[in-house]
Amino acid sequence: MVHRNDGIGGTPRLARYTSIGTPRRTDATPNRPPLPQRTPGETDIGHDPRFRLTAARAVAPAPASALDAELDPGDTVVAQAVRQARLDIAEHLPSARLGECRTCDVAAPCRPLLRSLVILDRWDPGKARRVRAVLQLSGLMPDGYPHGEDDDDV
Repeated sequence: MVHRNDGIGGTPRLARYTSIGTPRRTDATPNRPPLPQRTPGETDIGHDPRFRLTAARAVAPAPASALDAELDPGDTVVAQAVRQARLDIAEHLPSARLGECRTCDVAAPCRPLLRSLVILDRWDPGKARRVRAVLQLSGLMPDGYPHGEDDDDV
């Protein structure tokens, strides 16, 4: 059998797709426990503890202390404002298909979303960056930080 090269000094076509030096049958997650087996109709996913995350749509509730971990615990006004800003972001995040706020029915971004972004910029910059990235990737907000380096209005 003659191996076909795709170029001068190149490797054979099929040799490109095999990694040399690694065994063929490796498990991607070797320490993960096996998934529970279930027979459809016999196991109620909503009540079986093995499927608790699946029943909750794969979202585990965050503990209350994790929401305010970076905030001063004595400053309840700031903690409440940040919590409300996070809820407002989730409620007023515009749809990528229509580009409108689902609550206000105005073109994105609406005033409650912008107000919440300002609060998160100050107290939770990581969350604000993630929200801006989502808006930029969907084409609903221009690239870059809203205040440039030479902006004196800040």
